[in-house]
Amino acid sequence: MAASHTTVHPLEVDEEVEAPPQGAIQPPAGVVMHSLPVAPGTRWSCGLRVAQLIFAGIAAAVMWSAVDFTSSAPGFLALVPAFIIQGLWSLILAGVDGYALLVKRSLRQRRRVIWLAAGDLIIGATSFAAACGAAGVTMFMDDNKGLCLEHGCAVYKAAVAMAFFSCFAVAPTFAVNMLLVV
Repeated sequence: MAASHTTVHPLEVDEEVEAPPQGAIQPPAGVVMHSLPVAPGTRWSCGLRVAQLIFAGIAAAVMWSAVDFTSSAPGFLALVPAFIIQGLWSLILAGVDGYALLVKRSLRQRRRVIWLAAGDLIIGATSFAAACGAAGVTMFMDDNKGLCLEHGCAVYKAAVAMAFFSCFAVAPTFAVNMLLVV
């Protein structure tokens, strides 16, 4: 197979080039990216983790406080444990982000970011599936007005809305973590 190979040929320099003074070396503007806003260990990451925790807690608490969600549908039963787990995940990572901010330590090591991205993917997919299942059951109950009057769909709709808000708060952290891994 005839393929070309790259070769580096040294250039001959006719004149000497002076190096800039020691303190004057600056990276070109717009080329070096120090960190992404939602990268692990930043204020934005900590804020999104707290938002995930708040929305997941509200979704689980509202669904748990519904009168008869355990006898209504299995779609509702999946929402509470999924968002309790997401709330715990978000609480732990908000604490880790807060600690990293306090001690000014970076969380951008490749292994850590891989674990964060994998955890966000698993937690986000599970909670999104639970929110979609609960939304489907809620829409079914809403279409059948007799069921909605009997069970009180407003509570279920509020829980599902908070569940989706929590899922939408997971998306940016997962996306940035995947960008940092690749």
